[in-house]
Amino acid sequence: MKRWIAVVSTLLMLFCLFPTRAKAATQAPVDITDLSIVELQQAVDNGLLTYETIMVLFLERLEAYGTEYECVITVNDTALDQARACDVQYQQSGRTSLLFGLPIVVKDNIDVVGMPTTGGTQLLADSYPAENAPVVQALLDAGAIVVAKSNMDLLAMQASRSESDYGTVQNAYQIGYSSYGSSGGSAVCLALSLCVGALGTDTNSSLRLPAVANGVVALRPTKGSLSQEGILPYDYERDTAGPMARSMEDLTVLYDLLAGTDCVQDLDVEVLDGLTVGVVIQLCGIDGDLYCDEEVSACFLELLELLEEQGAEVVYLDEVYTAEYADIPSATMSGWTFAAYFDQYIQGTSASIRSFAQLAQGLRVLADYNNGYTVQEVESSNYLAWQTQEKEEYREHLLACMDEAQVDVLIFSSMRNRVMELEDASALYNNTSLFAPVTGFPELSLPMGMDSDGLPMGVELLAGAGEDTLLLQIGYGIEQALEGAVTSPEDADSLYEIPEAVQELVSWYGSEEIESSLLTGEEGLLTAYESIGDWLEASPSYEGNLTVRAQELLESLRQAWLNVLIARLQPVEVDQQSTAHWWIGGIVLTGAGTGGIVWWMRRRRKC
Repeated sequence: MKRWIAVVSTLLMLFCLFPTRAKAATQAPVDITDLSIVELQQAVDNGLLTYETIMVLFLERLEAYGTEYECVITVNDTALDQARACDVQYQQSGRTSLLFGLPIVVKDNIDVVGMPTTGGTQLLADSYPAENAPVVQALLDAGAIVVAKSNMDLLAMQASRSESDYGTVQNAYQIGYSSYGSSGGSAVCLALSLCVGALGTDTNSSLRLPAVANGVVALRPTKGSLSQEGILPYDYERDTAGPMARSMEDLTVLYDLLAGTDCVQDLDVEVLDGLTVGVVIQLCGIDGDLYCDEEVSACFLELLELLEEQGAEVVYLDEVYTAEYADIPSATMSGWTFAAYFDQYIQGTSASIRSFAQLAQGLRVLADYNNGYTVQEVESSNYLAWQTQEKEEYREHLLACMDEAQVDVLIFSSMRNRVMELEDASALYNNTSLFAPVTGFPELSLPMGMDSDGLPMGVELLAGAGEDTLLLQIGYGIEQALEGAVTSPEDADSLYEIPEAVQELVSWYGSEEIESSLLTGEEGLLTAYESIGDWLEASPSYEGNLTVRAQELLESLRQAWLNVLIARLQPVEVDQQSTAHWWIGGIVLTGAGTGGIVWWMRRRRKC
């Protein structure tokens, strides 16, 4: 008997100390992967989300997909605390901008205090900046939260892929295909909905090529309109930071905050009506271009037809890209300035490497750049003066072509080939490097359709200096006209379920209808709601204060109902100890304890 009691007691103790665990599925009130920046803020206003919940959901996606697609280098371990602080501020004084409390990703050659700026090389893993880059500070001042630093091509040197010491960024639509570069990590983070917006940099193609290859949008702004301070340089004469986003509206929100404009309120689907676009025929498979893939050409021609249907005039230009000017884009590249501007940049960091010469010792690829020039020698060189003159000639040529044809923008395909597998990606016919990097003009990239392999194809819009907002407006019009032509990646599903009751409530919220089945277990709210609703229905013509007060109470109950349901959701995947387990364990343990006491008392009596 004693042995049996000891065995049972031991098992019961183990049962209670090491309980079975039931994993609860992650739940959320809305699907953040479908929401724009504006819609996320509306969800906060309606009580569907808090900034903490938003951040948890995005961090969960970063954990699930960041490693698989090799698109992230560093995750901000204070992001959740910052989101909680945003909730407090929101309750006290409201938000400061549309980006307030929302997660952004920053390419890892742009300085963010508290996070290293590696440029994709482990040699700079200890390079912590003393200050934020001004482009980062602008977004932080608006209340945005940097959730991660994105992977990139090593030191932003390559367009055909994004490959660094931290991995090779995979295409968001299909692993094994190129994300292109060098801002591939930022583009893929957006495409997989790991953030709401991103910063990248562009030297020749680095913002725009990854954007179209991963189904997102990007703007290379007018050169000099955004600060280059706090950005690890490559070709200082061409480098610029720029915004990337999942939609044209989101891109415009980011640009407004970076540039101090207010363009988002001017977005209008009617912008295409009366527009005149100039087609650069040598870059689109028109007029016998043997280098352009048939699917790219066909998609581009369909886009031109769509523009005409929307009221735009299409003009075909054959003098923009000619043999006379074809060599200027490559002849005016200034990678030879890399060493000088790196030496200047690195002084503002904690990096153990203090010069380009030291960096080049660890990276053979930099040997040809290690020329020992100083910034002063670069800026006073005759070679730079010649390059500047060539660029000015190219600018004048482009503007003359546009003026003569009286076109608002130039349009051409982003690449003449389709997105390729990583092993073939170097065979790239790239159009994004031909105009904007040389002239400093703004250029917008956006997807125009999908190829037969389910990968995006892209289009470029080029305008004159300072006409960035014009490009954003036109891009918005094209995006709206193309509705449904570009799909999202299929392999990055939502990680959480949205309870059916909440889906119904969200769709019902603000309407006159009610589903009593949604309020199971909340009889008090339901009874009060139905009572007031019945009274209002019975007294539709009564216009006194009582009716007004009833309507106000009805709305407050509706919000209370919403809060009850939202409060039930677990925004993160957690291990929850089974309630049934504790009840069973408690009952059995109590029974065993009682039995043990009875047995002990009987034994005492016998003694």
